[in-house]
Amino acid sequence: MTNREKLELLFLHALPLDGSMWAGQKQLLPGSTYTPTLYPFGDSIEAWAAAALKVAKGDRLVVVGCSVGGSCALELAVAAPERVAALVLIGTKAVHRPDPALHASALEMLQEKGLEEAWKVFWAPLFSRSAMCGRLRVGKGNLHVALLVGAAMCSACWCGSHDRWP
Repeated sequence: MTNREKLELLFLHALPLDGSMWAGQKQLLPGSTYTPTLYPFGDSIEAWAAAALKVAKGDRLVVVGCSVGGSCALELAVAAPERVAALVLIGTKAVHRPDPALHASALEMLQEKGLEEAWKVFWAPLFSRSAMCGRLRVGKGNLHVALLVGAAMCSACWCGSHDRWP
């Protein structure tokens, strides 16, 4: 099998998190696992998908996306179906119809006021207090959130060891 034929893993994070969301998976295929942070790639899902394709070097990608990362994975699969060997979508809508004003507002708040404030305004109101299984901690530019939303909701990523934060 040539380098161009070997499988690579591309993990795409949820909003408002970043590539560090996938820290526990980073070494699954050493040298062939990518966990980029999407925000610097532009202001649209399409731009994120195009840039994420450039991050991964190979021609056979297993693309894992959570939430908006899943929307990005779908765009990536449309842009380069010949490179996508498999898609794993976690908490992703199959149809993506973004609200441009909401998207721009969330990105602006992330840039101007930071992750903690953006979480309070945009995402915390979506969850009941009884759904929280962990705590919110902001440090070193990363937002770590643990949510117990259901067994299918990436529990290994967020809730599997919520007493040990990266």
